[in-house]
Amino acid sequence: MAPVFFLSIESDLAKGETMITKPFWVVLVTATIFGAICHGAQRTWRDTSNEHTVEAELLSFDGETVTLRKADGTTIGVALDRLSKKDRAFILENPKTGLGVEGEELTEATATALKRRNVTLPVTNGIFVTKALPKTPINQAGIQTGDIIATVDHKPVRAGSFAYLDPDKSYEIVVYRPHPKKTNADTTPRTAPATKTGPAAKAVVELDWEKLTLSVKVLPVARLAQIKDYERQEELASQQGLLRGHVPVENRATPLAEWKEWEKRQSQLDADRRPFELKADRLGMTLDMFKSKYYRVVKDDNRCAPMCSDDNPSHDNPLLLYTADLARAGIVHARTTFPFEAYGSEGNIPTIAGVPTELFLYHFVNGKLYKITVLFSHNNFGKVLDALKAKYGEPKGKTSRTYQNSYGAKFTGEVILWENATSAMLLHERADRLDSSQLTLVHQELAKIAADNIKSKVKPRTDDL
Repeated sequence: MAPVFFLSIESDLAKGETMITKPFWVVLVTATIFGAICHGAQRTWRDTSNEHTVEAELLSFDGETVTLRKADGTTIGVALDRLSKKDRAFILENPKTGLGVEGEELTEATATALKRRNVTLPVTNGIFVTKALPKTPINQAGIQTGDIIATVDHKPVRAGSFAYLDPDKSYEIVVYRPHPKKTNADTTPRTAPATKTGPAAKAVVELDWEKLTLSVKVLPVARLAQIKDYERQEELASQQGLLRGHVPVENRATPLAEWKEWEKRQSQLDADRRPFELKADRLGMTLDMFKSKYYRVVKDDNRCAPMCSDDNPSHDNPLLLYTADLARAGIVHARTTFPFEAYGSEGNIPTIAGVPTELFLYHFVNGKLYKITVLFSHNNFGKVLDALKAKYGEPKGKTSRTYQNSYGAKFTGEVILWENATSAMLLHERADRLDSSQLTLVHQELAKIAADNIKSKVKPRTDDL
């Protein structure tokens, strides 16, 4: 952690009238899961005079230069400050990736405020870090409160420097870390003398800055939003004393035996009447079976998987796409892993057809599995489709659907159907984002029960009209 004296400087900055810069946190993290820029969409870009325009898609941004690609494939590099105010906002307020830090961008106002405390900054551009999200690459790299992130791959860090980077690539950042300046004299923080116009000022501390080089990765804004939501859930659970208890082995034995016997009976049904299954999780299995099957103690943590909304049913949980009013309808949402496990050393991420998923969600009604929802990268759509055909045979039907994002861009994707007498499976080439595909398995009878329960027991949000 940063020294206490430096945190006091941070506090003064937060209260000072000159600190009017926009928190870097807003630029990097606060985007909804479906709010990232839809890359690949052509739009009209204008310069500051509004006299010159170009039709192009956003290709990249490194904090200084915006790279655009025209329809004919040619690329254009434009300095950010040469774009119109609307276009600058479009870039900075809709990041694709982020570092996962909270802080302030260094400005002349920052330097002036710190200089009053006898603090000289080592750089004129950068990010003053006030917090790093837990279980993120930047946190694991050792970033601390009070650090200044100065450069990324030898370029000065500014707002947006981490907004359009490659999550699969490692980047070199230079960080400056404050330490009390060591002298042979009394090291007690000195106090500025009183003046005729006022009392003595607060104690000031002279600093030395340690230069560090770290290797970090960025994360997609959707992942950062998940981590932030999970942190809020953890804080809420901690405040209420809600910690998952370890399930004794003997309490799991009966549901596991019942699951194996139930699955044996299902395998004896005609294929047309056998509910679909995905990764040996068959529609219709009970919640107790599911919990017993996926029970485990999470490494280096104080809780147990699976992650289920009924652990805290009276509170919304965005990580499970769950709202508290669903409890009245007998609905429970669950995941086999916690989102933060994706960022650990072992990278525990559920897969489908051998590719990582963005979301793997189980939906239960009255204690039975009625739906499975899987989101994955659109780049892997063909691979998942081939795997489904190999397992379930040729689909029963195929259609197409046109989507439109919030910026007006339209795109088309296939919707492919497998179906039998009890269940259906839909593969959407495009989900709510251009770069995602979705697979949904539905138990038709249980899904109707879920819909009826929600309709009769969940009040409509008339207060949100």
